[in-house]
Amino acid sequence: MDKLESLQAEVESDPSEANFEALLTTYPLLFGYWIKYLEKFPGEILWKRALDQCPSIELWTAFLDREMASLEDCKLAADSVGLFFQSHPIWDRYLAKLQGVERAKVLSYLITLPLYEYSKYSQLAIESQNEYPGEFGDIAEILKQTSQLVNDKWAFESQLSRHYFHVIDLEESEKKVWDEYLDYQESLGNHAQTAALYERCLVPCALYKGFWMRYIRWLSAAMPDKVDSAFERGQLYLDPTELEQWAIERARYRQGLGFPGAQEILAPFTSRTVQEVQRQLADQAAGSVSTVKRQSLQSLRDNGDLVAFFNADIAQNGCAEARALVKAEPLV
Repeated sequence: MDKLESLQAEVESDPSEANFEALLTTYPLLFGYWIKYLEKFPGEILWKRALDQCPSIELWTAFLDREMASLEDCKLAADSVGLFFQSHPIWDRYLAKLQGVERAKVLSYLITLPLYEYSKYSQLAIESQNEYPGEFGDIAEILKQTSQLVNDKWAFESQLSRHYFHVIDLEESEKKVWDEYLDYQESLGNHAQTAALYERCLVPCALYKGFWMRYIRWLSAAMPDKVDSAFERGQLYLDPTELEQWAIERARYRQGLGFPGAQEILAPFTSRTVQEVQRQLADQAAGSVSTVKRQSLQSLRDNGDLVAFFNADIAQNGCAEARALVKAEPLV
């Protein structure tokens, strides 16, 4: 808390580029300070960086309120945060730039999304249907299904009080709501909606390793190409004592998913644990399965695990199975 307050005080007393950089490099999710920074030092490169590091509805809204904002900018904003429950400021600005059948097409999509302003978009869609009936399909059934989703989500949304980043601990009750909300969203099987909810969650919950690891586990099955990026982002918010274990987990995931560079991730660390992991990864990369076999037999000896025994036996036949075992390792 002291560090954040100190950096904020520096910006308030002297809003220089250096002070903004010091604050936002350390705490990139402070959308209000990005807006202040951009008001004082406007520029397209800085806007892009801000929106990449802090994709909030508030920041995207400020971006779209610039005089030169275009329809393409609205599309970018919708792609970034358009699935967030309260993304109506983005969609309102998007619709304002559209006419005719193009507006009807966007409305036909909007009424499928469980958004806070769902009722408003439903009414606009009904009005638009009279002029463009071919764009909306069975609108009554669509509205019924989306209305149910909105009600289901509201059961969670109504219990969330903090949607912004802060270093003050989040209430345990609110963390529990996020966990239950994510359980619900994952059960629906909509990957885009689930990813959007995780991105929202990881603003107020950015300081909690458990939420980052939950996201990474989900990504490894649903969107494996995004796993490494999540590891890199999560590292910004970890306690320094957690960095070594985080690097080990990242290296294992990276190699298990077939990505290069696992050893480089561990290079800054020199503990005996890291050295052992580096050796294991090198064995696996070279096709050696002795380490995997030994670990599996140890598991059998410790836990009487028959599956571990068969894994050890399979490991004698090639490194592909060994990599599969690495993927399946539990995370701590």
